Amino acid sequence: MIGPGTGIAPFRGFIQQRAFLKKEGLDFAVFLMIFSASLLKGAAIGSTVLYYGCRRRSEDYLYREELENWLADGVLTQLHVAFSREQEQKKYVQHLMLENKKSFWNLLERGSYVYVCGDARNMARDVQATLIHIISEEHKVSMDEAAAYVKQMEVQKRYQTDVWGT
Repeated sequence: MIGPGTGIAPFRGFIQQRAFLKKEGLDFAVFLMIFSASLLKGAAIGSTVLYYGCRRRSEDYLYREELENWLADGVLTQLHVAFSREQEQKKYVQHLMLENKKSFWNLLERGSYVYVCGDARNMARDVQATLIHIISEEHKVSMDEAAAYVKQMEVQKRYQTDVWGT
C-alpha cells in the first residue's frame, strides 16, 4: 500500500479490518474464504506493508500512534514513512521504495498486490516509474519488459490506483 498524505485513508480502513480480525482471534484467510472465496483461491494472506509520506513528523504525521501500534502488534508487517520537508533533499515514498527494492521485488514475486492512493499528477506517476525501475533492476529485464509486467499486474488487478488531481 502506497499512500502519502490523505492517500492513507483507504489503507487505514484495510488495516483496521485486519486489526479487528486479529483482535477477535479470526484468521484473515478464513474470513476471506467464508465471505469471498473467489478472491482467495486457496492462497494465504501475506504481508501488510505501508509506504506513507507527509511533510513533517511533528506537524502532519497522521495516525502516527495508531500506525506504530499496528506495527508493534504485527498487524502491519512493515511501515515506511517519508518526511519530505525534514531534510534539505526532499524524500518521498518512491525513495523509500528504492531503498527497499529487494524486499519490494520479493513481495511482487510472491504475487503481492500494490495499491496506490493519492495525487495523480506527481506521486502516482513517480511511484509507477519507480515500480518499473525496481522490476527492471531486480528481475533483470528491460524497462519495456518491466512496464509490460506492470501492465499485466493491472490486468490481474494486482496494481490498482485511486488517484486524484489536475
